[in-house]
Amino acid sequence: MVSIRLLIGLLAAIVVVTFGVKNMVPITVTGFRGESYPIPLFYLLLAFFAAGFLFAWLFGLLDKLRFHREIRVYRRRVRSMEGELEREREQGGKLLMSGNAGEGEGRSAPPPAGGRPAAPAAPAQGESDDPSG
Repeated sequence: MVSIRLLIGLLAAIVVVTFGVKNMVPITVTGFRGESYPIPLFYLLLAFFAAGFLFAWLFGLLDKLRFHREIRVYRRRVRSMEGELEREREQGGKLLMSGNAGEGEGRSAPPPAGGRPAAPAAPAQGESDDPSG
């Protein structure tokens, strides 16, 4: 995206310079107090082109700074949420361990750290998976 913008800017600069070179005729610019200045059209166009470039660059810089500030805020929120999640996992693990202590076979063990339940145990030798016998 940056290279496309650079190419468009370069093309616009070439057009402005070409137009200015072909129009080096001095024009008269009248100021606010009535004074007149003969300036070649090329220099006037170049000044306005540069002013527009600086204006666009400044607003692009402000937008980039705002974007980086938002990223910093989101990173803080992610770190906070990760810490909260870790605390909840630890608390949940303690609750599961205390809930299983002294209880019979009615409850299953907590899932392993990977989050996937353990595979069912293979039947003992001589036993069949088939319920019909």
